[in-house]
Amino acid sequence: MGEIIYNITVKVDSQIADEWLDWMLKIHIPEVLKTGCFTRYQMLKLLDQDESAEPTYAVQYYAASFDKYQEYLLQHASSFRKEIVKKWGDNIVSFRTVMEILN
Repeated sequence: MGEIIYNITVKVDSQIADEWLDWMLKIHIPEVLKTGCFTRYQMLKLLDQDESAEPTYAVQYYAASFDKYQEYLLQHASSFRKEIVKKWGDNIVSFRTVMEILN
């Protein structure tokens, strides 16, 4: 199995979007990378949506192997998820997908 992308898509309440984005880039993502489970990340903003819709982002973390992704899930994911719920509550809605890079 090749490199893995752990993708989290997040719809953010417009009123907190700037604060959330700043927190993600300056605090949360660096903390996730410090786990050593991911080699890099990219953050994207969905553009093709209704202007009245809440902003939607995708954060993609790259793991060198499925084992590294599993290590993240088993050792780190729960505490990060609890922190996110505590900090942002119902102001964000997210879902996660895992993909393998084929080429």
